[in-house]
Amino acid sequence: MAHKAIHLLSDDEALGELSESALFREDFPKRVAATLTEMQSDPLGVSTKCGEPSREAIDKVGEATPRLEELIRLLGNRKVESAVPLLARLWRICPLHPIRGWVGHALFEIGSNEALNILQETLRDWNQFDRHMAIKATFAQDPDMAFQRFAGFFDGDENPYIAQEILSFLRKDMILPGWPLPGPPIVDRDGRWLETCVALRREFVCGQTAREVLREAQIDLVIPMINAAIVDEKRRGVSVVPRTYRDGTLLSRYRNGAFKEVWEEIHSAGEIEGDFRLEVMEVADATMARVAENTDLIAERLRSAGWKALSPEFSDLRSAPKDSDVQIIAMIEEQTGAPIPVALHSFWMIVGGINWVWNYNTDQPRPDLGVDLPLDQMDPLLIEAPGGLLFQLTDLQKRVDAKHPELGDPFDLELAPDVYHKANISGGFPYAIQLPTRVADPIFAYEPHCLPFTDYLRLAFQWCGFPGLEKYSDRFDVRDFLERFGRADLKPF
Repeated sequence: MAHKAIHLLSDDEALGELSESALFREDFPKRVAATLTEMQSDPLGVSTKCGEPSREAIDKVGEATPRLEELIRLLGNRKVESAVPLLARLWRICPLHPIRGWVGHALFEIGSNEALNILQETLRDWNQFDRHMAIKATFAQDPDMAFQRFAGFFDGDENPYIAQEILSFLRKDMILPGWPLPGPPIVDRDGRWLETCVALRREFVCGQTAREVLREAQIDLVIPMINAAIVDEKRRGVSVVPRTYRDGTLLSRYRNGAFKEVWEEIHSAGEIEGDFRLEVMEVADATMARVAENTDLIAERLRSAGWKALSPEFSDLRSAPKDSDVQIIAMIEEQTGAPIPVALHSFWMIVGGINWVWNYNTDQPRPDLGVDLPLDQMDPLLIEAPGGLLFQLTDLQKRVDAKHPELGDPFDLELAPDVYHKANISGGFPYAIQLPTRVADPIFAYEPHCLPFTDYLRLAFQWCGFPGLEKYSDRFDVRDFLERFGRADLKPF
């Protein structure tokens, strides 16, 4: 049956057609909610539980997807407040990311208190877009009450990555459709925002964003606040003191199978130096020796399937360590003013580099790995060897802000393209480690899971080097791929 042109539909007709779509049928798969904290602590369990977007849901929508997008956009563009209950239900139950995106934007465009309250329900969700819309809706609903609503995220009891995302809305580059808010900048509306950024300027997760906000604020206000905070921190004995003393048991416990537990202790230590750094390096070397064995096992099976890496130096799908790597590492350390994080140093010295991104520049068709998914859904593992970073060294310099020594920025050492660039599609920021840092195992920045580097590798190998498959864990072809490529044969680390 031919549909009436979208622009000719009345509000009630658009609502009626949307409500009768497959999205609201009883047998349509439903979204299972999970928090960012749950995802970080158990990424495999959460992805299995949520299973989104499921092939069943995609199949049920089928060719109706573009029409549904137009209906939802129409309701948002017209600001149809009577559509809010229906859109709210979709926001809560729909497992398909594209449709959720259209719904989120439509609710924001409608902009009623009811619509904005619905968006705020997903503030702790594991999906970054859902969190983004929740934060944006909170600021839009009442910018003068936003600090009071968000204050609990800055006291250490909530997930720090959500706090970081909240602070990112204070930056000047948040110029998006419907943004920024009219009137004075948010930091000028309420001085507590600047006080919070000063307090968090050294924090591991929030520090960089907090410093960005402070640099963009009125410097004549910021500098006295920082100086006062330094005096107060010294008075209270608050300072970042790297751990230097050895534990003495880490390596033996690691070798006895306490893989995650040992790394959790290393993470909790924060900054490290001296004897403790040497002990952690022993653990990191043992870890990366296992990573190297896993890499070789999967690489051999990929080569047998005809898989070719994008970069020619990765003809074996792994670039072995080279003597020249030591000089490159020394150059990075000299220019950043700190040692390379232990986990990355051991990776480079023992594994070298990994590149399982298919060579999309070749005329040959991509080999069939038995998984019926596009490459941009698979996120093949790639970690650059030091030699692949030489082009970045021309821009690498220790960043010191002349306005105040505590407002300097770290350098993003880009180790991998994002999931879309890996498939030759325009995408987002490269996955990176931010330098300088004196923690042993820093966050793999801009990768969606917000995991430390070693934990990211662990996640990647759970999916035989294609961590994007976690969204499709319920599919037979994915389970078969994992069996054929040896997940059961991989060494835990």
